[in-house]
Amino acid sequence: MSRSKVTVDPSDDTKWTFSADEWCTDEGLTCSTITLTPSSTVTLTSEGSVAANAKTCRFTASASGTIAARFTMSDSQIRERTLYITVTDL
Repeated sequence: MSRSKVTVDPSDDTKWTFSADEWCTDEGLTCSTITLTPSSTVTLTSEGSVAANAKTCRFTASASGTIAARFTMSDSQIRERTLYITVTDL
């Protein structure tokens, strides 16, 4: 599982893109679905559709937490990435 980290202010509405493009290009696949699951301290304020093997969302966080992204590929492979969010007054 791949991990990314971001630090945000508690008042931020942050835009983030989860991408499987590198995997898809390397393996000749497309991404069928991307499911985002935030922890209890993170709220998804918007979520786009899958385009170009990626999905963009906006989120707020009241405390540090995560968003797990589950990618389903055209050959039914499942891949996951997790965004680790640290909240601090900036």
